[in-house]
Amino acid sequence: MKIALLQTKSRKKGFVNKDVSGGMGTVSHFGDSFMARILTFLKKEGINYPVLAMGYLAGILKERGHVVSVVSDAAPPEETDLVIIYSSIVDFRNEIEYVRRIKEQISAKICIVGPFATVKPEIYLPHVDFVIKGEPESFFMKFDLRSPLPNGIVEAGIVENLDTLPFPDWEIFPLDSFKYKPYFMFSGGKRFFPIVSSRGCTFSCASYCPYPITAGKKWRDRSPNNVVDEIEFLVRKLNACLLLFRDPIFTINKERVSLIAREIMKRKIDVHYVCETHLNCLDEALIDLLYDSGLRAIKVGIESANKTILSNTGRKPINTEHQERILNYCDKKKIAVTAFYILGLPDDTEQSILETIEYAKKLNTIGAQFTISTPYPGTQFFQDMDKANLILDYDFENYDIHTPVYKHKNLSKERLIKLKGKAYNSYYFRLKWISKFIKTKVLAS
Repeated sequence: MKIALLQTKSRKKGFVNKDVSGGMGTVSHFGDSFMARILTFLKKEGINYPVLAMGYLAGILKERGHVVSVVSDAAPPEETDLVIIYSSIVDFRNEIEYVRRIKEQISAKICIVGPFATVKPEIYLPHVDFVIKGEPESFFMKFDLRSPLPNGIVEAGIVENLDTLPFPDWEIFPLDSFKYKPYFMFSGGKRFFPIVSSRGCTFSCASYCPYPITAGKKWRDRSPNNVVDEIEFLVRKLNACLLLFRDPIFTINKERVSLIAREIMKRKIDVHYVCETHLNCLDEALIDLLYDSGLRAIKVGIESANKTILSNTGRKPINTEHQERILNYCDKKKIAVTAFYILGLPDDTEQSILETIEYAKKLNTIGAQFTISTPYPGTQFFQDMDKANLILDYDFENYDIHTPVYKHKNLSKERLIKLKGKAYNSYYFRLKWISKFIKTKVLAS
């Protein structure tokens, strides 16, 4: 069978990244303030990584003897039998337009996958042949494509044993287009790849978290040797210099991630990597070990300075002393930190948001991202807001973490947007941050 993996090109103002927000996708358009526009430009120019699921599907399908191609912003070849498209909440109309154009040109079957299609299959069903709910790798590992392709909704479930997955086959993708160059680190000329060592998250406690939509709360991990085998392949065969671990919480199991780090060093693999984690899952000894194995940056969710507001969403607050100690230690180790903050959580007030902004300045991480609380469909947060008739906007393309879409009890839509602009401007236009930025750039060069 001839199968095309279609990479759609968005016409939106910002950069559409389909592999973030639990796979729902976002548009990196931070707002209209001066600093927000600069960040939008830098992110659009500096970051472009592929959807991991598509890399895995390439590996699975080629392993089963199919001819697989990657098509970007064009109709697949006429002889194509199946086209697979990854869905996104912020660009679904564009994806449907691609489907319409493809059907006008070739007779291939069309399949939509991804978390948004999982929770809203009815949006795509009038246009495509079938929608896969769950992890698409699970379906394609089990289904014999010599059989007639299904129609309608297919329940795929999850991949229970991640070690049974082949490595993502990136060699059929435009490798030199992959980039991860945040403005504060890593000069150009380094080949970059995403990687994932586990799926699911036992910390998926917050009502707003989209990660469990397809991956679930059951944590599944790859064995340390399997992870390092892939790292070694990426470095030695594909010349990778930088990896981004896409695990929701990379260090959720300290013992396991320590084994990964030690194995990287044992094999003398020269690579730098970035991970996302929870500060409760870090300590100084682990940071030392990870640094020695190549860790150079982490991304962490702080979300709010107000622990009560966080607890009311179901998120487990972090002990402030531990949080600040770990961040200071990362600074000492020259590990760059990006912190994420959410403005407009259900119990937020203007005062609590201003306190969060001030706390962000106190922490002074090299990167800070301020987003607006968004009730993704499929989450408890969305169900609660929908039931209470508080959803202001059911146009899901506006669910971009930068646009208020529900009626907040304390803050107007306009005020939330202004506070987000204030957050970016007041955070990045400070001598303390500028000094840190210059120092970090010097060290990274």
